[in-house]
Amino acid sequence: MYTTLRAELFVTPELSLQYYGSPYASTGKFLDFRKVADSKSKDLNSRYTFLNIEEGDERLLVDENSNLVLNLTEDNQDFNFQEFNSNLVLRWEYKTGSTFYFVWTNYRSRYENVYNPSIGNSLKGISKVAAQNAFMIKLSYWFSL
Repeated sequence: MYTTLRAELFVTPELSLQYYGSPYASTGKFLDFRKVADSKSKDLNSRYTFLNIEEGDERLLVDENSNLVLNLTEDNQDFNFQEFNSNLVLRWEYKTGSTFYFVWTNYRSRYENVYNPSIGNSLKGISKVAAQNAFMIKLSYWFSL
C-alpha cells in the first residue's frame, strides 16, 4: 500500500505552509519455494518445481541436488515492512521574487520477520518507531538590474 497526501495552507499570499506525507506498507508470507522448470509450459504445475520439503517438524529448503540451502523452521522468511516519509515546508516571500524556506523532513522505517495479514494494522505501530529528522533552510534573493 502506498499513497501520497498533500495539504497546503495559505496564511497570506506571501506566507504558506505545505505538508507532504507518504505512508508505505508491505507484507509477505512464504508458503512454498519454487524454481522455474519450464517457463513456457501451458500447465502451471509443470512450470515450477518445489524446493522445500518437510521432515517431521522441520521445513527445509533444498536445491535440485537435495543439498540443504536453508532451514525454514529456524529462518523465517515472512516479513512486514512499513515506512513513512513526510515533509513540512514553510514558505515566506519576504520581498517580491525573494523567498525564505524552512523545511522539516521526517523519516520512519521498520522491518520485521513476522507476517501481519492486515497492511492497515501494520501501519499503526509506525508512529512508535524512532524517527530520523532533518531541518533545512533556503534563502533566495532576487537582484534587480
